[in-house]
Amino acid sequence: MANAGIKGSRVGTSLKNVITNLAEPSEKAAHAAAFAGKQSLTGVV
Repeated sequence: MANAGIKGSRVGTSLKNVITNLAEPSEKAAHAAAFAGKQSLTGVV
């Protein structure tokens, strides 16, 4: 991540936010993920 210009505590904060969002998705994100999963299972892209 340092090569991308992100350093120090900003990396930790960004990573924490990503993990939090994955662990507790918003209702809109949960619906989008469910819809995407249904599409991939049926072969629709």
